[in-house]
Amino acid sequence: MKGSRTLLFAVLSALVVSSFTATEATAGSPSHPVKVRVIVGRHRIVAGHSIEGTVVLTNTTARQITVDTCAANGWLAVGLSGRVDSYPFAHTDIGCAPTVRLVPGINRFPVTVITTYASCTQPQPAGGSSPTPSTPTCTVAGLPPLPAGSYVTKVDVVGLGGLTQAPNRVVVHLSPPKNPPRLAPCADQPGSPPAPVTVPDVVGASSLGAALVLARACLNAGYASPAGSPVISETPIAGSKVPEHSTVTLTTR
Repeated sequence: MKGSRTLLFAVLSALVVSSFTATEATAGSPSHPVKVRVIVGRHRIVAGHSIEGTVVLTNTTARQITVDTCAANGWLAVGLSGRVDSYPFAHTDIGCAPTVRLVPGINRFPVTVITTYASCTQPQPAGGSSPTPSTPTCTVAGLPPLPAGSYVTKVDVVGLGGLTQAPNRVVVHLSPPKNPPRLAPCADQPGSPPAPVTVPDVVGASSLGAALVLARACLNAGYASPAGSPVISETPIAGSKVPEHSTVTLTTR
């Protein structure tokens, strides 16, 4: 009888240990309870075209997790890393209550992966070189495409304070565009005065969008306040005539 009780106790103990281990494995790492997985719609694309994708954040706990940041500031983005990097990870400074919450289980968020540089500079007067060699020259279409080659995804998550596990890395192959975009027509002829241009209306645009519009008009963007969004005023005002390469000062919210 005593031997039977001992055997029963051993069996029950093994079941308890087995159950605890399975629960622990299902719950994931207690210190990094959020799994991050990137899914892209295309793995091969012509550089310059964007890729639609999804970031899957799996909350392995039984409780809701709040992303501790204002969603309007931009808290989740996917960029590419390779011959050069394209990380569109610009975070503004808008004050608002956190609204993004991860329910237990799978949470899906759509993302757009750009295959262009994240920034550019306009051509300099008289064809001079860019003041920032690592930043390419803007094209007529705006941001220039990344060089052809193989890249891997890079995820930027803000507001989860080290709760995330290392994300997967997705390989993306970029081919060169058939007709490379032309550079923005802003380089002056040596010895000639800068041509007058009309200041475009960029009020209501994001700081990055406004800078691109100004670059296409051969103008530089300056900021009277931290580069938030949207632009609420510009100086000189839209419609003014100014020389090429002048700076338009933007005030943002």
